[in-house]
Amino acid sequence: MKKIILILTAAVVGLAQQVPASPPPPAPAALAPGEIVRVVEVKQANSVYQSLKAIFPGISLVNESRVLVRGPVAVVDMIEEAIKKLEAPLADAGLNVELTIQLLQGYAQEGAGGPIPNDLEPTVRQLRALFPYKSYKVIDTQIFRAKSGKYGDISGTLPGSVDIFNFVAAPTVNVGPAPRTVHLGNLRLSFRKARVVDGKTQYDSFGINTDIDAREGQKTVVGKSNIAGSEDAIILVVTPKVE
Repeated sequence: MKKIILILTAAVVGLAQQVPASPPPPAPAALAPGEIVRVVEVKQANSVYQSLKAIFPGISLVNESRVLVRGPVAVVDMIEEAIKKLEAPLADAGLNVELTIQLLQGYAQEGAGGPIPNDLEPTVRQLRALFPYKSYKVIDTQIFRAKSGKYGDISGTLPGSVDIFNFVAAPTVNVGPAPRTVHLGNLRLSFRKARVVDGKTQYDSFGINTDIDAREGQKTVVGKSNIAGSEDAIILVVTPKVE
């Protein structure tokens, strides 16, 4: 029996190593009596994993098209059946994710900000309670679109400046009724702020790097990053829409 378990363990670990994994699954070093390990092909692996991980601790993410399931045979069969039912509506939907990206600047000085749109007023009130910035201003609004489970990116310069920004994320629609949540995996917002030194333009880099879940139609403050050489900060707010 031990020999069979070791062969099964080695086979699963070998399969996981052949395909780039993000994150790599934990190797099942010791299986309890009656447990098995099964690799399940999934078209929406991250979405299914996010939906089932709290219910079935025996599931782990291998990569964007595979999950690893372990447990008694009956439990593994049940999880695989749940995966098929969850994935079925997503496989045919061809879901698109649209993010409204709003970049705010928080200023350490009074009066340095500007008018705040009505839809952002509740968000700014929350920010005032959390951070010491005395005024705020919307410095840019962008629209980001990507297929669920696929990477997308946008880049450009901030209005009225030569400061460069780049936004990258892999949005995945979590399974469930509307309003759904969108998992923004490997989200990265990076800036290069220009300054002139001895007649030459140099750039200071800063940004935000995280994973986060955001509810459809709801503004979510992703995070903030202090601007190099300043007490001010850039604050990222996203609002997902699923189509």
